[in-house]
Amino acid sequence: MISTETIAEQFDELGLEPSTAILERCVHLCNEYNITAADFNSIWVAFSLTHLNGADPTLDNLNELERKEFANAKNVNNSKNKTTSQQPDNNSSCYDDLPDDDIMDSYGFHTPKAPKPQSRLHRAAVENSITASPATYSPVSGLTKAHSDTSGKVIYTYGNSTLLKNTDWGKHCKQDVEIIQLSNNDADTLLATNENYMFDPLLEKCLISRDSLYGIAKDVYMKHFKNDTLRQSTNDNEADIEPFSDLSNPNVPGPEQIKCVGRICCDNEGKLDASSTVLIGTDDSKMRSVNLNFSRLKSFAVIPGQTVMVKGVNPRGDVLYVNEILTENTLNSPKHIQLAEPLSMVIASGPFTKTTDITYEPMHELIQYCQTNKPNVLIINGPFLDADNQIVATGELSESFASFFEKMIVGLVDAIGEDTHIAVVSSSRDAHSTMVYPTHPNKLIRTYNNLSMLPDPCTISINGFTIGIISTDVIGHISDAELAVGVADKIKRCVNYMFHQKSFYPLNPPSLDLFVDSELAAKHGQLNHVPNMLVVPSDTKQFIRDINNCLVLNPGRVAPMSDGGTFARVVVTQSEIETPLMNYVACQIIRV
Repeated sequence: MISTETIAEQFDELGLEPSTAILERCVHLCNEYNITAADFNSIWVAFSLTHLNGADPTLDNLNELERKEFANAKNVNNSKNKTTSQQPDNNSSCYDDLPDDDIMDSYGFHTPKAPKPQSRLHRAAVENSITASPATYSPVSGLTKAHSDTSGKVIYTYGNSTLLKNTDWGKHCKQDVEIIQLSNNDADTLLATNENYMFDPLLEKCLISRDSLYGIAKDVYMKHFKNDTLRQSTNDNEADIEPFSDLSNPNVPGPEQIKCVGRICCDNEGKLDASSTVLIGTDDSKMRSVNLNFSRLKSFAVIPGQTVMVKGVNPRGDVLYVNEILTENTLNSPKHIQLAEPLSMVIASGPFTKTTDITYEPMHELIQYCQTNKPNVLIINGPFLDADNQIVATGELSESFASFFEKMIVGLVDAIGEDTHIAVVSSSRDAHSTMVYPTHPNKLIRTYNNLSMLPDPCTISINGFTIGIISTDVIGHISDAELAVGVADKIKRCVNYMFHQKSFYPLNPPSLDLFVDSELAAKHGQLNHVPNMLVVPSDTKQFIRDINNCLVLNPGRVAPMSDGGTFARVVVTQSEIETPLMNYVACQIIRV
């Protein structure tokens, strides 16, 4: 049975906190019509945007949702149950209905196919035989368009009503687009394709961690205690302030409240929880640490690896009873940009085909959209050849991963044409990549004037409009690792970890499925400045948010596991004066 807590978690991802009565009504609808909490959340978002102009859930709105969306649900389910017996046997050969033509042939995606086996015995013999020839590929699904009934449907919208009404999502005037990759560090260096990786010894990791802790802790200290320190100082020059002069070691016992800085860690191998949270201080030689007790706090949120400043009392020296956690530093708002003419963009993230085939049907739909609407820029994030894809994982591809990727990108550029500048962002999930984070930009033999190959993560400037991009699912990783009590708006918290920790990937240790190079992350994974837009593709629900005057966008996946793929379209209009973000940026997430 679905509980109110499960529904509340789904609404929390949208930044909503419905009342208990509304949550109970939602639970009733889910149980009445056999709907999961996640599906109900998706249905509500689509219904609210379509019929209620994005209104929050109320009892009247939920009643209207039931009348319009769920009235015939039981009849439909009964009809489906009656036809179940008529479905074909799931064990039938997947080679019985192979398509004659590859849907991507017209775009240069030519993939050799295996000869069609005549029986299951033949198929088993082929799979179990040992040969010296390269593995061959056969698609395991047909080419019938999926989700055709929802293709092009808008599921999320950002921008004021006047701007959205006047926005032309169609063909845009061709303009000179200049994409410049910006440095993610103070040394003004870029991640090169030939840069070494995974050569960071333990001592180097410790020094990098120490420098990061000190730098962020200093910024947090200056934000919260600069004025107090200036009043106590005889010199009012901020540059002469000695930070941390009034801080204590975290494990020194005493009856008085102390202030200390350190990094949040977990003292067990499981997920961070209230009983396993440890603060490791800045003492390099002794690595002082203390257990944190949050019982005095009504609400808090922390992640492993986060640099924090803590106020509390440590009566015995082994447990610090926390009175306050300070995590924010001073953020500079993005620079206001004046464009000569409106800038249109399409932003899409992989995978671009289902996990069971490499027909790239969803990418075909994306290409058709770009051919019709001619955006100025297409930002496309990996993975392109997902290492978890069944065809790739089982070795059925008949050519090298790099060769297949090259043909894919060449076909993409040739199909879309020269009017759209294409930015390709690498991913550690790609079979042909280095599989470490930060991930080197992909290599191509051919070069194009309208093609930019970018690393993960990266910061680019498009005619002065700055965009931070990360292909790694940082939002999902932070959500899984976070310890949060009594706080709402999970998306805003996750993004603010990135901003205030000044890192595209602030988790330490990282997720188990990500291999992080500490030295490369310190050089090329910093997020020292808030960009105009931040692209964070994730397996979580799609969203568009204004956080610290930055447009934060999760366009979803073009080919997710279920429920249809999505991508985003953005138009940045001309703005003569400083104005709220939603007055000059229009954005929509639409179904593939």
